[in-house]
Amino acid sequence: MKKASPILLVSALALCLTLAFALPNSPRTNQGTEKVTAPAVSVSLRPDAPLRINVLGDDSSDPRSPQINFEVTNVAGKPIHSYLVSQETTNGTEKSTGTTLSDMAATNSVLRPGQTMTDSIAYLSTTDTISQIVLALDFVEFDDGATWGPDKFESAELLRGRRAGAAEANQSFLGLRKSGGLQAVLGLLEANSLNVDLPRGKSPKWEEGFRSGVRIVSSRLKKALTDGGADAVDAELNKLVKSAAGGNDMRRLGEFSPLLTLPLLVLIPIVLIIPRGGNGTKFLLLPE
Repeated sequence: MKKASPILLVSALALCLTLAFALPNSPRTNQGTEKVTAPAVSVSLRPDAPLRINVLGDDSSDPRSPQINFEVTNVAGKPIHSYLVSQETTNGTEKSTGTTLSDMAATNSVLRPGQTMTDSIAYLSTTDTISQIVLALDFVEFDDGATWGPDKFESAELLRGRRAGAAEANQSFLGLRKSGGLQAVLGLLEANSLNVDLPRGKSPKWEEGFRSGVRIVSSRLKKALTDGGADAVDAELNKLVKSAAGGNDMRRLGEFSPLLTLPLLVLIPIVLIIPRGGNGTKFLLLPE
C-alpha cells in the first residue's frame, strides 16, 4: 500500500484548520475582536431644575453592562435631601425606563446649595448592546418639605409611606424594649419577626414605601447587632428616644448613625432594593 506524502498530510491539516476558523458558528471564533461601542449618554433637564447633572464618563469595556458616572450639583437656594433621576435606555430595538431614588435624609444628611456629589449607575448584563442613555430629573424634595418636578414615578408618595413605616418600626422597637427589655429586642432582631400593621386606605406606592421604611429600621438595628453587639443596638435605640423627645422630623428616619444607605431602584416593572455604603454604586436591572 502506497504511503501518503508527508507534505500532502500537512497541507490537508492546514486546510481543515482554515475551514474550522472560517465557519461562522465555530466555537473558535475570536470574540476579543468585537468592537466596543460606548453608549451615547445625554442629560435632559428643565431650565428651572434645582439640580444640575453632569456626566463624568462611563466604563464601557462591556457595552452590554456599562457603568455611568455623573455628578449632581445643588443650584437652588436651599438644602436638598431627596431626588430621583430617571434613565431612558435604548437597548437594541427596545426602550426601557428606570429610576434611581436617592434619599439622603435616610442618613441624616443633605446636599447644601452649591454642593456637588458624585454618583453612578451600573447596568446589569443584557443580551443586546446599550446604545443610548438619557438621564433626567423627575423629583426633588427640599429640607423644608417643599418639592419640585413632575414626579411621574410618585416619589413623594413613596417617601411619605417610607417615613411612616420607619416611625411605626421605631415605636415598635422602643415599646418592646420598655416592656421586655433589651433582650426582647435582640430576640426579635435575631428571629427577624417584626410585624407592623399596614394602614388601610393607602395607595400602592405608599404601601411600598411603608414596607421599605420598616425594613430600613430593622436592617440598621441588625447591622448594629452584627457590628457591635447588644451595646450597639442599645445605643441606637437611645438615639431614637432622643429623636422622639426632640420632635425630630421623620424625614430623618430617626437619628441613626450612617450605618448604611438604602438607595431605592425602581425599574418598571421590576423593583430592586440594594443596600450600599455611602454614595455607592446603584444597579439598574434591564429586561432581556
